This record gives sequence, structure tokens and C-alpha cells, in this order.
Amino acid sequence: MIRKFAFWTVLAATAAALGSAQAQAPAGDPPSRVARMSYKSGSVSFRPGSLDEWTEASLNYPFTIGDHLWTQDGARAELHAGATAIRLASDTALGILNLDDLNTQLSVTEGSI
Repeated sequence: MIRKFAFWTVLAATAAALGSAQAQAPAGDPPSRVARMSYKSGSVSFRPGSLDEWTEASLNYPFTIGDHLWTQDGARAELHAGATAIRLASDTALGILNLDDLNTQLSVTEGSI
């Protein structure tokens, strides 16, 4: 009888701990890896993956999956993702397709990196 009571007590405590851990987890976890703009020269535009409007890119902003960058004529930019440096030439359109601890996938639809 005591063994059954101890079993059910441990089971209930474990279920409560798992339930509270899930309740405290944020709805959208932040990305495990981001890229940041370490250098820019000229006009560099940025469009987050969740919006349709372009804005001026700023230094040290965290870029992640779905974000897009555009360097105007004569502009240059440099992104750092971990130990990788990505340099954008002028008139370059860059999209971040995948960015995590194992992969960095970029889409260059115009220009060069």
C-alpha cells in the first residue's frame, strides 16, 4: 500500500513539473543563431521576414531566418554569423533562408557576396 502511494506521489510530482516547464516556455523561442551587421557603407535596406516594408538597416541588428537585405548602388555591407563573415557588394539582394548552429543558407537573387 505504501509503495503504491509513493509511486502515485512521484508520478503526480513528475507530471506537475513537466506541466509547469511547458507553461513557462515562451510561445516563440528566439533563434539559436543570428547574424549581425558589423559594417555598412552607403545605403543598405532591410526587410524583416514578418513585414513587407523596407527600412534602413542598422549596425549590430540581429538578422535571422526570413530577413532580407539590399545594398544600393555604391553601398557595401558585412554580416557576421558566428565565425563566418558575409560581405555584400553593391546592388546585392540577400535573403536568409536558414541560419542555425549547423547550417547557413543564403539566397542571392542579384549582385554578389
